[in-house]
Parts: sequence; structure tokens; C-alpha cells
Amino acid sequence: MPEETKVKKKRGWVKNAIIIFLAVMLVLTFFSNTIMNRSLPEVAVQMVDQNTINTQVRGSGTINAVQNYEVSVQDTRTVQTVNVQEGQEVKTGDLLFTLSAADTTQLDEAQKTLEQLQLDYQKALINASDADYAAQNREIQRLREDLKKAQGERDAIYPSYTDYTKALELITTCQQKLENYKSLEVQAQREVDRAQENLNAAGGGEADTSALDAARQQLQEADMALQEAQQALSQAQDNLSSIKLNQGYLYDELVYETKEWIGRDYNNEYGTDDVPDPWSGLTEQQRQQEIDRKLPIYLPAKAQQYQDDDPKRIAYEAIVEAEGQVSAAQKTANDAQRARTNAQNAYNKALNDYQQSINDSTAYEALKKALREAQDRLSAIQASITETQNSLDTEKANTESYKTASDSVDTIEQSIEDKIFELQQQQKEDNKTEKIEALDLQAMRGQIADQQELIAKLGGGNGSSNEILAPVSGVVRSVSITAGNQTVSGEAMAVIEVPDLGYQVEFSVTSEQASKLTIGDEAQISNSYWWSSGEMTAKLLNIKTDPQSPQQNKILVFSLEGEDIAAGSQIALSIGARSVNYDTVVPNSAIRQDTNGTFVYMLVARQSPLGNRYVAQRVDVTVSATDDINSAVSGGLATGDYVITTSTAPVEPGMYVRMAES
Repeated sequence: MPEETKVKKKRGWVKNAIIIFLAVMLVLTFFSNTIMNRSLPEVAVQMVDQNTINTQVRGSGTINAVQNYEVSVQDTRTVQTVNVQEGQEVKTGDLLFTLSAADTTQLDEAQKTLEQLQLDYQKALINASDADYAAQNREIQRLREDLKKAQGERDAIYPSYTDYTKALELITTCQQKLENYKSLEVQAQREVDRAQENLNAAGGGEADTSALDAARQQLQEADMALQEAQQALSQAQDNLSSIKLNQGYLYDELVYETKEWIGRDYNNEYGTDDVPDPWSGLTEQQRQQEIDRKLPIYLPAKAQQYQDDDPKRIAYEAIVEAEGQVSAAQKTANDAQRARTNAQNAYNKALNDYQQSINDSTAYEALKKALREAQDRLSAIQASITETQNSLDTEKANTESYKTASDSVDTIEQSIEDKIFELQQQQKEDNKTEKIEALDLQAMRGQIADQQELIAKLGGGNGSSNEILAPVSGVVRSVSITAGNQTVSGEAMAVIEVPDLGYQVEFSVTSEQASKLTIGDEAQISNSYWWSSGEMTAKLLNIKTDPQSPQQNKILVFSLEGEDIAAGSQIALSIGARSVNYDTVVPNSAIRQDTNGTFVYMLVARQSPLGNRYVAQRVDVTVSATDDINSAVSGGLATGDYVITTSTAPVEPGMYVRMAES
């Protein structure tokens, strides 16, 4: 086959493949909308519209009589006959139960019990506690006197803490001066030695190069010392820069917290009721002056408030140490610079003296004068060292004494706090004991009264105590004892419902619902078909706090009137029906809630080349009113918008959905 024919067939195959691919893509494009929609959740929607909301408060509860009377006795007796049964109507004075006669043995035992109770009561009165705290108060007073004395001894050293901090600053200053003076002493001694050497070299005034050579050697040594000091200073500065680069932000945070502390102390010291924040009233310059004055004192104290391993304290101590190294290196460099300057001056002087000694016979006298001046300078420096050392020793001794006295004050204050705490604890315990004793005495008096009442009942003797009569008129709702059984003191034998006082029902609602009601409102009975007459009515009698949820709920109490009302029956009520028209009303099924509040999903249409696509958009709303079907809302909705009521799958904000087919 010719080569040209092969090329044409190959090109035809490629062209056919491209045509088929484009055809498939065209079909997929036309059907993509349908394919995508089939995978989307199907939703039902309803239009936001104006509507009327009928707000009603609904609830149900058990009917109870306003008053029930429990029939009981206080002694143990045997029931001979039961003369009533449940549901029976009784009148005041009707015979309910007949009891056996009182036992004389029981009366004797009751009398003995009364005598023992009275004896125990008298003993308890005699043994009642009477607390006395005179010794504890005297000890606290003595400690307060010791505290006043210790404070006086402490304040005699430094009248205030400010004076103490000034003394600490003076110690630091004296130490710095000593270092400077000692450096100057070394230099002055060198000058004396050189002057002596120059004088010795001058001999009888003849020119000599030894002094000049010595000065030149001293200058070279000073140059080397200066270079070493400058190199050490550069290393210390590099170290400080590295630490600040890594930990400087922690140091800056500590400085910021210290400035805040200075501001609070300033307000505590100068603040008044009329001007509680004088710090903010200062100018920026005044605040900066106050910070510059107190920051060197407050910053170390602030760092001490953190633990040893706290990053802020570690950063502070590292920077302070590095700054101290820089300061020491700077001082060494300054001293070396001064020494180099002095050496240069000495060399210049030696050179000048040598030149003068050649031309001037008076050079020897000048060398003697220079020696005297150098010796005078050395003596003056040594005197300053002695004076500064004495001042340093005095202040160190005073600060140690002040610290010891302060520790003594702190110890006494802690002892006073401990003693006061112990006294308060003892008073609490004694108060508890007195209250318990009072309660015990009260209980004893109650037991004596009960025993006396029991004896009075057991020793009645007229036979009337053997019969239990109805104290009120009503309906017997329960009988809890049968003939032949013994009564239990205080336990109900029967319960009589008093219908004359009426019936009531109550149930809990939200505080918002209760706020819409008024005492005296009539309620509709939802299950009135339970009552044969259908004449029962309910009226709101009281609104009280729900003890189970006092912050959110209220209890509605309704009085009931009508025929054939039976206690224990369930009843459903609705109250407060009101119709209000709202502009934006949505179905209750559209309302959703999550941790961010109440919202609805609004259906938003978006145009595409193949038609409209629908997106669920979250809209936060506030529910103004609601009934069984709809809710009135406010927020980002308007009349005519569509909201999603149901969906075949969970919906998220921004999700594409498809409309349910009508």
C-alpha cells in the first residue's frame, strides 16, 4: 500500500474519534442538569406570607379537691369496727371507727416515760454549754502589742519601704563607685610608678629615654587592653541581641504587665470616689515619668511573682543577666579607653618632658612635681574608696537589720491571722453546739408535750375516746385500715374530701406564656365530653413560680366549678386565645434550631446555561409568636420568599437541592 494512503487512513480515524467525543460531550451537557439533580436532596417548600397567629396556652393536669382531711389518732389502739367505706358521704359527727378501750398498762408506761423525759430535760438544762473566749482574745491582743513593737523597730531603721528601696539603690551605687575607684586607683598607682621611674631616670636632670620607652610600652599595653575590652563588649551585645530576639516578646509582656500594675497602684494611692481612675487623667509625659521612676523597682517584683520555671521569669532573668554582662563589658571598655587615654597622655607628657629635658635644665623639677601630683591623686582616690566602703558596710548592715525586722513583723502577723482563724473556727463550732443543744431542748419539750397529750387521751375514762367521729362533712375518698388491726400514731386511717371548698387543677407553662395571661381569665375545657353535664367551667385562680424550674417556668392554678367533678380525673385546658396578624409567617416545620440560634432554610434560585439551580440558604430569624401550625418570624425574610419545610436528606447551608415534583 502506498505511504500516502496509509497517512490518509490514519488521519480519518483521528477525525472520527474527535467527532464521537464531541457528540458524547454534547449529550452529557444537555443531560447534566437532570443527572446532577437526581443526586440532590428533594425538598418541599412553602411561600412566606401574611397570616394570622392564634396564640393559646394549653396544658393538662389532675383534678384535686382544694382541701382533704386526714383522720388519724396519736396512740396505738385496736380497731374494733369500721363504720364507713370509700365513696360514702358523711356529715360532721358521724361515727367513722370504733376503737378498743385504753390499756391501763400502757397508761402506766406512758406516765413513766413522761417522768424520764422531764428528768432528761432538767439534766440537759444544767449541762447546757456557756462559751468563754477571754483567753483567746487576750492572746490575740498580746500578739498585736508585739506586732506594734516589731513594726516600730523595723520603721526605726527605715521609716518607709521607699527608704528601704533607696538604701538598696545606694548599695548598688556604692558598689559601682567602688569598682570605678579601684580602677582609678590602679591607674593612679601606675602614674605614681611611672612618675617615680621618670624622676629616677632623670637623675640630676640629665636627659634619659627610659621614661619615654616606658610610656611607649604602657601605651602599647593600653591599646591591646582596649581591643580586648571592645571585643568582649561586642560579644556581650551580640549575646543580648540573640536573647532578645528569642525571648524578647516575653520580656515585653512582663514590662507591659508591670506598667499595668504601676497604673493600678497609682489609682489605689490617688484614686477617690469622684475620680476612681486618675491614671487615665495624666498626660502621656506624666505617665511615662511615673513609669520611668517605678519600673526599675516594680519589674523585679513582677518577675518574682512567677514560678522559677515560668517562661516569662526565665526570659526576664536571662535578659537582666545579659544586660548586666553588657554593662560590665561596657564599663571594662570605658576603663580601658580611659587607661589608653591616660597612657597616651602619659606618653605625650613623657615625650614632651624628654624633649624639654634636652633643652631645659628645669625638667627634673617638673618630674618631681608630676610625682607629687600623682601621689596626691592616689591619696584622694584611696580616701574616696575608704569613705564609700564605710557607707556600703553601713547600708548593708541596715538592710540586713531591716530584713530581719520585717521577717519578725511578718511572723507575728501570720501568728495573729492563725489565732483569729482558730478563734473563728472555735466560735463556729461552739455556735453549732449551742444551736444543736437548743434543738435538742426543743425536741425534748415537744416529746414531753406529746407524752402529756398521750396520757390525757389514755386516761380520759368517759368512753368517748373509743369512737372516731367525722370532723368535717364530705366524701370518704380512702380507708386505709380494717377491723382487728392496730392504729399507727399520726398515720391516716381515712381521707375525707371536702367538696364545699371546691376543686382545682394546675400545670406548668413557660414564663413567656404566663406573662400573656391575667388572673380571672376563663379557660376552655378541651375534653369536656368526659363530663356528663358539660356545665363545668375553669377560671385562672393563681400564677406562681414553678419550684422545679423557677427561672423559666410558672404554674397556672385553675378553680373548677360544675357537677359530677371527681378528684383524680385528668382534664385538658386551653386559655388566652388571641388572633394577631403578622407580615411574615412560616410553617412550624420550617423552623430549625442549633447552637447558634433559630433559623430557616430559604430557597434561592441561581441561573445556569441549562436552567435554574436551587440553593438552600440559612437565614437567622426570631420567632415572635406561634400556634399549632404556623409561626410569625422576623429577620432576613420577606413576603414571597420560599422556605424549605421538609427534605429527603439532611440539608446544609449553601447546598444545592431540587424541588419536589408537584
